[in-house]
Amino acid sequence: MSTDQEFSLSLPPLNASDIPPQQTIITAGRRLIDSTSTSSWKQGKTYGSVKTLSRPKTKNGKGDEAETWHCRVSTHAPEEATFDAMWAGLAQNKAVNEKAYVYLSSLASFIPELTSTSKVASISPTAEIWTLGYTFPWPVSPRVFTVLQVVHLDEEKREGIIVSIPIVPSTETKGAVRGRYVSVETLREVEVENGVGGQKKTVTEWRMATASTTGGLIPVFVAEASLPGKISEDVPRFLEWLKAA
Repeated sequence: MSTDQEFSLSLPPLNASDIPPQQTIITAGRRLIDSTSTSSWKQGKTYGSVKTLSRPKTKNGKGDEAETWHCRVSTHAPEEATFDAMWAGLAQNKAVNEKAYVYLSSLASFIPELTSTSKVASISPTAEIWTLGYTFPWPVSPRVFTVLQVVHLDEEKREGIIVSIPIVPSTETKGAVRGRYVSVETLREVEVENGVGGQKKTVTEWRMATASTTGGLIPVFVAEASLPGKISEDVPRFLEWLKAA
């Protein structure tokens, strides 16, 4: 069994029998998301109020260093969305909620749609395996992703984390290409200056980092080039959905 320091988030899928303890997964997620504040990540474009960063895979990299990662960061005042409301929308019934607002970030010219969500297994109240199905406009084949989603909320620190890692599916989906993604999302209440007499206000920081492969014949450079913009689009989509929910 991998220790907390040995286990890293990466794209190779795990067999259900090899899933590490939830705390190990959460620790790996925190380590990855905390690294986005270091110089190993390159500043990217800003889309509206959403900042992006990226970290290329390293030569002979292992674990999370074997993939190219992309990150987005946004902050939200209480009048826009509260920490509690955002956490409920992101962490509770995550896969089902995503069907309402998320498009898979993969192709600039083909907009896929999340068309199916199926719970495979409940490991605990905070860890579930889901299969997510996406369809593209013709002629791109459907994509299927099977992931373990682990959530953890620290009420005292007002901080929540959601980690999704790829899992080997128990059955194959006929006519669909198997894709993989790994991601970490955090919500944190942070203090920022409000510009009035040096006073500060509390806002919610939403930070997400992901690496993915859509599989099949889609060129990697096409997917990578479109990823920052696509993951940034999820922020206003989520907020619109949250207000209407």
